[in-house]
Amino acid sequence: MIDPRQFGTEEEILAKIARLDLIYSCLPGIQCQGHCYECCGPAHMTPFEMYLLTRGQPPVPEPTSLVCPLLKGNRCARQELRPLICRSWGAFEGMLCKYGCVPEWIGTREEFALAQKMVDELYETTLEDQVSFFGCSIPEMMEIYQRGENLRKVFGAIQRKRQR
Repeated sequence: MIDPRQFGTEEEILAKIARLDLIYSCLPGIQCQGHCYECCGPAHMTPFEMYLLTRGQPPVPEPTSLVCPLLKGNRCARQELRPLICRSWGAFEGMLCKYGCVPEWIGTREEFALAQKMVDELYETTLEDQVSFFGCSIPEMMEIYQRGENLRKVFGAIQRKRQR
């Protein structure tokens, strides 16, 4: 069982969830047809993402094979709670769907690394001192996100800010 106190107060946890949702909303969308379920295996996720999978839910069963224990009927049983890697599958270079599901746009490896870094930082730092490795604070990034821009636009904006 994960102790939520490691992620801060309830208010801080809710703020982190809102920021995580904003990061996720910047990812390329994809209409999964459910044919790639054999790709669903134990996945890398931050402790915060694992906590969210279990928050108010039954515990995630320990994997007994290379198949994700949350896979039910070839679909994710916790679709809305899935971590970054699961949301990114099929939509980024190196992870494209071999069954023909087409993302809104194909993210680059660099863009995926940026998204992973943002998620990692959200877990690793407090709300007061979150500063990305680009030299752009999380509140500044959130301002970019809240304008409804996708990860590609966010990445470009952060890169331009870094060059100043």
